[in-house]
Parts: sequence; structure tokens; C-alpha cells
Amino acid sequence: MSKRVLVLHYAVALCAPALALVATMETALYFKSPFLFFIVAVVISAWLGGFAPGVIAGVIASAAISYFIFPPTGSFLIDDPLDVQLLLVFGGVAFAISSLFELRARQDRAHQQRAHQQDACTQIGQLALKSQDRALFLDDAARLVSATLAARYCQISEWLPDQNALLLRAGTGWHDGLIAFARTSAGPESLANVAFASSEPILSENLRAEKRFSSPAFFTEHQLVSGITVALRSGAEIFGTLGAYTKRHRKFSRAEIAFVKTVGDIIASALARMRDEDSIRKHRERLHDTLASVGDAVLVTNSDGKITFLNPIAEALIGWQTNEIVGKAIGDAFNISDAETFQPIENPVAQVLREAGTVSYKTPSVLIARNRRTIPIDYIAAPMRDRDNVLIGCVIVFRDVSERMRMEQSVFRLATIVNASDDAIFSATVDGIILTWNPGAERLYGYTAAEIIGKAVAVTHPPDRLDEYQNILERLTRGEPVEQHDTVRLRKDGARINVALSISPIKDAAGRIIGASTIARDVTERRRAEQAQHFLAQASEILVASRDYETALNQVAQLAVPAVADWCAIHLRADDGTLTQVTVAHCQPAKQDQAEELARRYPPDPHAPFGVLNVIRTGKPEFAFQVTHEQIAGLARDIEHLKLLLEVGLGSYIIVPLIARQGTLGAITFGLAETERRYTAADLAMAEDIARRAALAIDNARLYRNAQELSAELEQRVITRTLELQNANTKLETEIAERQRMNEELRLLSAHLQSAREEERIRIAREIHDEVGQVLTAVKMDLALLERKLDKVDRIQVAVVKQDIHATADLVDKTIRTMREIIRELRPEILDHLGLAAAIEWQLQEFQTRTGIACAFNSNLQDVNLELERSTAVFRIFQETLTNVARHAQATRVETSLNQDAGNLILQVRDNGKGVSENDLADKKTFGILGMRERAHVFGGEVTLDGAPGRGTVVTVRIPGA
Repeated sequence: MSKRVLVLHYAVALCAPALALVATMETALYFKSPFLFFIVAVVISAWLGGFAPGVIAGVIASAAISYFIFPPTGSFLIDDPLDVQLLLVFGGVAFAISSLFELRARQDRAHQQRAHQQDACTQIGQLALKSQDRALFLDDAARLVSATLAARYCQISEWLPDQNALLLRAGTGWHDGLIAFARTSAGPESLANVAFASSEPILSENLRAEKRFSSPAFFTEHQLVSGITVALRSGAEIFGTLGAYTKRHRKFSRAEIAFVKTVGDIIASALARMRDEDSIRKHRERLHDTLASVGDAVLVTNSDGKITFLNPIAEALIGWQTNEIVGKAIGDAFNISDAETFQPIENPVAQVLREAGTVSYKTPSVLIARNRRTIPIDYIAAPMRDRDNVLIGCVIVFRDVSERMRMEQSVFRLATIVNASDDAIFSATVDGIILTWNPGAERLYGYTAAEIIGKAVAVTHPPDRLDEYQNILERLTRGEPVEQHDTVRLRKDGARINVALSISPIKDAAGRIIGASTIARDVTERRRAEQAQHFLAQASEILVASRDYETALNQVAQLAVPAVADWCAIHLRADDGTLTQVTVAHCQPAKQDQAEELARRYPPDPHAPFGVLNVIRTGKPEFAFQVTHEQIAGLARDIEHLKLLLEVGLGSYIIVPLIARQGTLGAITFGLAETERRYTAADLAMAEDIARRAALAIDNARLYRNAQELSAELEQRVITRTLELQNANTKLETEIAERQRMNEELRLLSAHLQSAREEERIRIAREIHDEVGQVLTAVKMDLALLERKLDKVDRIQVAVVKQDIHATADLVDKTIRTMREIIRELRPEILDHLGLAAAIEWQLQEFQTRTGIACAFNSNLQDVNLELERSTAVFRIFQETLTNVARHAQATRVETSLNQDAGNLILQVRDNGKGVSENDLADKKTFGILGMRERAHVFGGEVTLDGAPGRGTVVTVRIPGA
């Protein structure tokens, strides 16, 4: 799987729950069925990506339900235990869905891998049969192996026995220049030697840490880590090695190991065939040339054994030209040895000259040619006589029999292969009369060679397939082969067997069809396995798709018959422990009623040590390979019971338990009637597999029903709770409205009190100024007048009286100053006459003079028409801020700014004191701060305080309407 597809799968796993949440909220399903869309999101994620995306989608969906749907919303805490249970049930369902899709995906991948490997084997086999170019065939085979195993590096090496080394003949992934040049040792510690010594492929998950052998140098150069190597062996002959390797750690599966071994056998057989065909073709061409010229080799000597003549064929055989050998002794050019022992044989020419008789070969002989090459020959030497019957020489006629010997060996090898083959191989005439019959055919069809040879092939065809027999004969007559034809044939005992046929026409030298060769293979087990796999796939789809498990189980039983059983029964255990037969199916409709009657009249014995109840009680399967009539009679409770058992039929059976989370739910029984077929361990595994899937489907369906019931109950509780919340919400809204009205009245009253307080301060200041000021001024004027009058009185007394008058005048001056300060505190006149900025600057100067704290002021105000009430409110807030600085801040500097921004008046006071803390701001008794905020709130403004211990405090006042 590519990274892009993997990212897409996980993206769907992330997005699907979000879309499900939106759909649930938009359709208000969170009141009725909050899990519906989330289940769909989990199914989509698991269907696309498998287990991990499905689980991720389930986790995200659970979190979304907890946070957005289950009360209290906006929190992962869940108040209602029932909601927790529902969420756990949903998580279990999501996990089960993800597991089911992952299991199905794994099965699909395994099936695709097997199909891919079978297709690759087929292609390589076709190449092996059709290809005449050895190098091209090896290159194609290496590419197919590399692509099928998803291994970048693949090598096919040829063993060079004379060099005890291997030559890299073909491969994929290697650097340029290695193919046809790279050589590796085949010594005792080499990978090749280990592969040659083993009949199985050599696996290595870590080539760098291998102790069994040393890896070739170019393996290390390419940084290979894992690999599989198999010897290319045909019979006892080794041709080399085949291997596939990766740069990452990898463990090859059994299917991949079997694939590599099969491909190795195919390649080895192809190499053997190509070598034999090359050899046969070369010798055939040589023999043709020889026969086309003169025929046999002819060599003539005189009576002294000196060579006098040899023809071109003889020249070619012995390796001497006529002008080089004429006149030399026969022993210099023609010497023979025993073909088996290679011991020298007496020269036939010398023997003829000595005995004067004809000599021919009696044992296989080889000619030792000039270049020391040995040539198998047949020869005959005869004396030459003149008219007087005097021996004048010898003529020897010999021929190269290499081709004949090789053909004989080839025929012998072919016969050996045919006889050793597990497949049935036989040949017949064009009329369908059987000519040859190998042991594999004897085992498959039950006929011996003596029984079947001479009979028509039609004896192996079922009566209902005679049309097929005629069709095959017509195709063979036209010269068309029949490849991989699956059909049915008859054994000697009448049993029908499933076979795969390959039929090829046999032609004579003139190209005329004289017969046909047939290869038959028993595919009964393969067909059964295919039927079982097809049954598993269909049953899984039914069990996954249906929520009604009773209907689904009935459909599964109908599928099982006759795919894997002659009859099938399913029993389920209820909550009270009673056993119920949910369904029963029989391959013969007429026996369906009998099977149901058997279950109704004779329910399973609860005390029997075998049967359905025993399987449910123990949780272990029960498997009977063959049930005899005697055993059936032993099971019968009475005559009627025995009769029903025999009518239904029981030759072999399997009972497997339906085990889920809560224990054993029931059992499935698969039975075969009295046929030749018997259940095997593979059938038991299949039955256990379908039982696991059925149990899971039943458990899921029951969980779904429980979830539906819980959902309905939850929906009712949600409706009731919603009504209660609506009533409480209506009451709360009424109380909030009443409280808001009262707060508004309090704010209006507070504003009125502030305005009244300021008006009262202005009135008091004016009265003090007008009344008390005038009185004090009059007092001071009277004291001055009195002082002038006292100038005429006695000086001593005057001095005392003046002193008292001065003291009184000072007191009056002090009183006037104090009065003015009180008036400024009550209402600074500068605020009314010069405006807010001048009043703040004046107040800062007064604050600096009084406290000794350095103050700074800046403002960007020009002409601001701010009504008196707003100016007064800002000034009073400023005064309260300075009071807090003096009391609490422990500051040495205060910076004040008064600016205008976007129609707002902004006053900011910053000190470098100890800073206000969060506890100070949270203190409900800080009435000064509360008063400042209340003054600003009257005009729609706000007061904010920002500070931290050790970094001072910033007070910002924002009043709209400037």
C-alpha cells in the first residue's frame, strides 16, 4: 500500500467522526439515536483502511459523543452511568466492526497473494515450455519472481562445476556490469553449498549475522538484509541457485517459500529441457550433414596397417585431414576404448589383418579423436582381398552414435519421469484406444496397465459427459491442444473424481496426428477447498450484513448444503439453558421433513458423553471420520429412531461450538450421508472458522438488540429530563430578568446619588466661600481697624493688645487657607473654569508637594467638549487612584496620561510601586476600586487594573463620548 493511500485511510478515519457529529447535531439524532452516524463512520473507516483506522474512528467518535452529546456537554465527564455503559457498548461494537473488516481484508490479501503467485507460476511455466532463448527466459523469470515477492533484488546463478563457482546469469536490482560477470564461490561455507545440500529453500532474516554460510560479496555491496535461496535441481542434477532479497528485515511466509520452491523446480526443469534440446538439435544437425553427404565414415588401410584413404565424414570424426594422415599407421589416427571403463580396446584393423576375418563391435565403444575427444561409435571392419584372395588391406566403416545414445537416454529419462509422476499420464490413438498407462494413472483411475491398455478412453468418461468426449476428439483431430480442462471422470469402482486434464496431439515425422497424450491430475481436494472458501466468503457476508441472526443462520445452513455438507443443523441455547434447533437443511428436499421430525421427536440426550449438548457443555468440537451402521444402531433409542437416522444418513459428521464473549451460545452440526467422502482435519478447521464467525454475528446481533432497547430507554429519559430542564430554564430566565431590572434601578440610583453628592459639595463650597469667607474677612478688617485705634492708647497696653490681635489675625489667615483647601476638596474651581486636563495637572502638583512622590503628566487633548458630570467622574476616579498610591503602593514615581482615541477619553495612571495582586483585585472589601468602577459604569465606561508584585500597577479609565 502506498503512503498516499495510507494517509487517505487515516484522513477518512479522522474526518468521518467529525462529519457524523455534524450530521447527528443537524438532524437532532442525539435525542433519539446518537450512535447511528458514528457507527456508519466506523464502518466506512474500517472498510477503507482496516483495523487501525476503524479503531481510531471509534475512539474519536466516543470522545465526540462524550464531549458534545452526553450531558454535561462541553466536558468529557459523564453524569449518567447508563451513558457510560452505552459508550462502552459502542466502543465494543466499533472494535468488533474494525476486527471483522481487518479479518476480511487479510483474507482478501492472502487470496490475492496466492492468486498472484499462481499466476506467476503459470507464466513462468508457459515461458519454460515455449521459450527457446535461455538468457531471455531467465531474465523474464527473475523479473516475475521479483515482482511477485515484492523483492527488489533477485538472482539466478549458474553452477560451474569445473570451477566450483556460480556465475550470475540473470537478476533484478543489481548494479550494471554484474549480470553474466559476477562469480561467487560454491565452497563448503558458501550460501550456494548450503542450498545445494538442502531440499528446502534457505531462509535468512539477517544475512549480516548468518553463522551457517558466508554471503557473496555483491550481497554486502548492496547492503542486503533478508533473503530466500533455493537450489535449481532437476532430479539429482544441480543447475544453480534462485534467490530473492531485500534491504530490510523480512520474514517470508509459507506461501512465499512454496512459491520460490515451485519456481525453482520449474526453472530447473526448463534448463534441463533446454540443455537436452540444444544437445539433441546440435547432434541432429551434425548427423543430418553426415547422412546428406556420404553416410558413414570410411577409413581404408593397406596390409601393413597404413592409412590409404578416409572420406570427409571420417576426417571430421578423427580430426585429421587426408593429406595429414595418409601413410601413417592406423594406431596414429584411429583408437577406441570401452565406453564404460575407458579401457583401450584392440584396434579392429589390427585384429582383421591378423585374423583375416570381419570384426564388429560387441561392447559400447568410444573413438579417441585427435583432440582427445571421445566419440561413441558403432563400427565394422572387414578385410580387403584381391582377385587372388590375398589380403591387401582393411576397410573400417564406423559411425558416430552419440545422437542415438542421447536419444535412448532421453527416452529412458522421459519414461522414468512419466513412471515417477504422481499425475496420471497416458496416450491413445486417434480412435481413443489406450496405448500407454503410467502408475499415476493406475492410482487415479483404479485400472492396472494390463486391464486398460487396448480399451477405449471412453470407459473413464461418465455417461452424462460423452458429448465432452466427442468434442475433445474433434479438437485433437484439428491439432488443437486441450489445456487445463477441469472435468469429472469415472474410477474403476464407479466413483466420480474431479480431474484437471491437459491433452496434446501426437504427430508423426510427417506432421500427421496419430494420437493424443493426456495428463490428468486429481483436483478433488482443491475443488473441495474452493467450495469451502466460497462458502466461508458467502456465509461471512450474510452474517456481517444481517442483524436478524435467526434468518442469517438459516441462510448459512442452506449455503452449507451441499457445498460442504449433505445436511446441516444449528442449535442455540436460551438464557434458561434450554436448547432450540434454529434450522436444519438437507441436500435432498424429500428428507428435509424427516430431519426436522428427527430433531422434534428425539432431542439431544443431556446425559450422553457425545452429541450437541456435550459439545455445548464442554466447548470442544466433536469430529467423527466415519460412522458405521453398527454405531448408528448403538445410538438409536428405538426402532423408529433408528429408521429416521438411516433415512437422514450419517457417514461422517462435525459438531463445533458457537463460542462468544459470554460463553457457548450453541453448536453447528455438519453431516455427510453414506457417501465415499469423509470429513478431514481441514474440514474441521473450516467448521471452527464458520462457527467463530457465526458466534460473533449472534453476539453482535444480541448486543445490537440490547443497544436498541437501551437507546429507547435513554431516549425516554432524555425527553423527561429535557422537559424538566425546560421548566427550570423558564424559571431561571424569569429570575434573571428580575435581577437585571433591579441592577439597572440600583445603577440609576447610584448615578443619582453621585450627582446629588457633587451638587451638595458645590453648594457647601459656595456657602463656605460666601458666608464663612465674608465673616472671616470682616473679622480681619475689624482687627485691623482696632489696631489703628489702639495707636492712641497707652503703648504698654497697646503692645499686649496688638500681640493678641496679630495672633488672632494669623488664626484667621490659617482658617481662610484651611477653608480654601476644604473648598478645593469639595469642588476644585479649576475643574469648572479651566477643564479636566488642567485640574488633573494641578492635582498632580498638589500630590507631589504633599507626598514627595515624583509625578509626570502628558496629554494630547486639544478642545474637548466634555460635560461637567463626565469630567467630575474622571477627576474623582483620578483622586481615588492617587489616594490608593499614597496609601498602598510604596511608589517613588507616578506617570499620568490623558488622551483621546476613537471617541473615547482614556486616563492612565502608572506607578512603580509594589504592584497590586490577584488577591487584592478579588477582595470584595476594596470599596475604592468598586467606587471607581461604578463611577465609570454610569457613563458606559470601564476601569481596569493591571499589575504584578514588584512591577507596579497600571490603572486605565476609558469613558466613551469624548
